[in-house]
Amino acid sequence: KKRLDTYIAHGYIYYQKPRIIFESELDFGVYIEADDILTKGCDELFKYAYLERDYPLCPIHPNDVRDQQSLMQVLGVKQPSMHYIHGHVIFSKQCMPFVREWYATCMRYPHLAPNFDETVLNVLLWKHGITESVPPYDPYYLHAHQYVTLNRDETAASPFRMFHGCKNPKEAWEIFSALKSHALPFSTQ
Repeated sequence: KKRLDTYIAHGYIYYQKPRIIFESELDFGVYIEADDILTKGCDELFKYAYLERDYPLCPIHPNDVRDQQSLMQVLGVKQPSMHYIHGHVIFSKQCMPFVREWYATCMRYPHLAPNFDETVLNVLLWKHGITESVPPYDPYYLHAHQYVTLNRDETAASPFRMFHGCKNPKEAWEIFSALKSHALPFSTQ
C-alpha cells in the first residue's frame, strides 16, 4: 500500500509505525524513520528479517529508559525481560500478529507511553517474555563523524547501519554526503 489514510490515526500520528508495517503487506522489512541516515552497510539488517520470529527484532537502546511503569502496571508486566530497545523495527510477516497487537495497544493507551510507540513496543516485548534483540546499529547522528573517520579504511568493520535523530535536512544531507564520499571534515552542530 502506498498511502496511509491519516483520518484513521485519530490524532495519534506517533503511533502509526506498527500500522504502516502491517498495512505495507511486505513479507519482511526494516522500518526506517524520517530522521535516519543510512550507512553503506544498511542492507545487512535484512539478515535479521529472514529469521522470521513471532515478534520484531530491534536494537538495544543506548540508555535504559525508565518511562514505562504506568503501562507495565496496566498490562500486568512485573519486570522487563530484556534491556530497553530502540523502536527501529526489523520484521517479517510471521510477526504481524504481534505488530497488530502493538498497534491496538498504542491506540488503547495513548497517554501511558511517554516515548509513544517505542514505549508500547518495549512493554509488549516484556509481556511476551522476549529476550532477543539485535546489537545497536543506530547511534545518535552526532556520532557520524566518528564513523566516517573510522571507516576511511574500507576493510574496517562497523556495526553502525544508520544514524538516528537528525531533524535538520541540511545537516542530514551534509552527513549523508560525507558518508557517501568519506570526506572530512563535516560539521554536526
